[in-house]
Amino acid sequence: MKTISFEFVTSRAVPFYHQTLAALVNQGAPNVELSARIKEPESTVDKAEADHWCYQLLASGQQSHLEAFADELATKFPLSCFLLDARVKALTQEAIESLSEPDPLGNEARFGTADYEYSLPFCGHCFPRLGDNQSPEFGLVSLSCPHCHGEQQLPAAAPTLDELKQLAASLIADGSLALDGKTYQLSGYTAGSSVLFTNPNTLSSHLAVSDADVLALSSIEKPRLRLLPTSEHPRLKAPSYRVRFAQSRIELVLCELLRVKGIDWLYVNKDNPTDICAVDGRWQVICEPGPRSLGLSGMPLQNQASAAGYLAHTHKGTIRITPTGFASVKSPALLALRGQLQATNKSLAHHASLYLGGKGPLEIATVDGNGKEEIFFTQTPLPENGYEIYRLLMESPQRQVLEKFKSLYPQECLCMLDLILSPTAERGNLQGVWALGACILGLGLNKEKPSVEYLADALVAEAQKFRGQSAPRIDYPLIRGEAVRSFNWCKTLGTLMSFRLAGDTDAPKLAFAMMDSLADYLANWIEHLDLNVGVKQVYLSGSELANPVLAKRVWLRLGKNFPLLTAPELDLDGSLFALGSLYTETPRRFGALGRETHSLKD
Repeated sequence: MKTISFEFVTSRAVPFYHQTLAALVNQGAPNVELSARIKEPESTVDKAEADHWCYQLLASGQQSHLEAFADELATKFPLSCFLLDARVKALTQEAIESLSEPDPLGNEARFGTADYEYSLPFCGHCFPRLGDNQSPEFGLVSLSCPHCHGEQQLPAAAPTLDELKQLAASLIADGSLALDGKTYQLSGYTAGSSVLFTNPNTLSSHLAVSDADVLALSSIEKPRLRLLPTSEHPRLKAPSYRVRFAQSRIELVLCELLRVKGIDWLYVNKDNPTDICAVDGRWQVICEPGPRSLGLSGMPLQNQASAAGYLAHTHKGTIRITPTGFASVKSPALLALRGQLQATNKSLAHHASLYLGGKGPLEIATVDGNGKEEIFFTQTPLPENGYEIYRLLMESPQRQVLEKFKSLYPQECLCMLDLILSPTAERGNLQGVWALGACILGLGLNKEKPSVEYLADALVAEAQKFRGQSAPRIDYPLIRGEAVRSFNWCKTLGTLMSFRLAGDTDAPKLAFAMMDSLADYLANWIEHLDLNVGVKQVYLSGSELANPVLAKRVWLRLGKNFPLLTAPELDLDGSLFALGSLYTETPRRFGALGRETHSLKD
């Protein structure tokens, strides 16, 4: 008799894997003895998989029976975008005996106490039956599936195939369809829209997509990714698109009905998918789209706190986090660090926190060996419109450069003058700086009065096109404000203008240079802090980590000298602030009095 260990290693909790393990153990298998356990992330950092989850199924039996069980098991665990490794290994007697010993670190999840009521909309078993127009069960959205239980996610009055055919015909005729709180359109893409591909097989002919991207889009989480259109695409003209596949059985059938009519994609408004991005080779959630429960790793200082549009409260030994609405956040680096350290069960000492921006400004904070916290750097807000930005540039030492630039590139200056920045996020984070850089590089000339979001996206997309090894240095000189340090954005923009005045027309190179240079400055500043604080680890957060160019350059520049960490169990720019607020001495209820935050309207 042999014992085989089937292990699924993930970067964060995957509830469906938990449920599947429980179901397998409860149901059993012919001629095979099954047991299971789940290893949660550990508080130590000296192990290769300390910050990973491991879903382990132990099977004991004869060789032939184990082989048959392994073939069946392969269909039980559909791909999660958070899956890092799947492996099978034979266990020695010593290893088997060690599994019966209690975990000294307390990192083994209580396997029998979890809530297993978790279903997927569809899986590899029911997908070809209800989603393929050649199947006799095509369009039967109420089809019962013993593997994913997707029928449990349907509304009370699920549409029939005939009703879905009528909806598809209406969408084709009218160009728009309202369904389940969402609006589906054949044209009219806006910045907040999702692009829903009806035919995943055509994805690579329209978008620059990798194998890893396709696997993530096809995973059980059904996430949304930012992807660039292919060069000179005749219809996809935006710098990038937020792309996903069908997330429900109704969408799955609707997409198939549209696919056979030659429609490869459509746009979805009022969408709320899970946005993910690749950070250091693994997928992470940018902002949690719905409620989540987390394990309680340490005693919080508050029972309830809110920040950045999320409410966190303790409940029966867990922390429940719920979205409440979009909001900005004050002192994001420290709040993020507290949340990340609690999620990974680490003490607050000798850390630096680099918040790259998103709901709050670019910020650097440190905690020394005595637990003393200090904010070293906070990006100062830009003026609220292009005219004020232009005025401050004219009053700065960059006046002469700006006047020359205006005479040679008047349209670029007009683009900058037309800018309107939102009162919080766009003024305070890097998006505003990227938008101004895009204006200077002429990336907004093909669109009438482009938004800050469009221009910032255009600069990132342009930087992604750069294939060189070196780029010019753009200045981000450090200046001391009233309370903390920031960088002189006037000098930054003046440097970029100077390169254009010198005849440099390589927009991808200059866009890349803006991000590479900032990464270099950030690395230098944190290296300076290390001399005073003794930085042992740097935690990163912020939705700007979804900028693949800046994230990669930060990892290359800063990662040479410091371990760079995130908390994969948390998002990058949302619920981690609410979690951090639970461990803050003074409770932060951001937005309650309008002092800490300002709500943003879509």
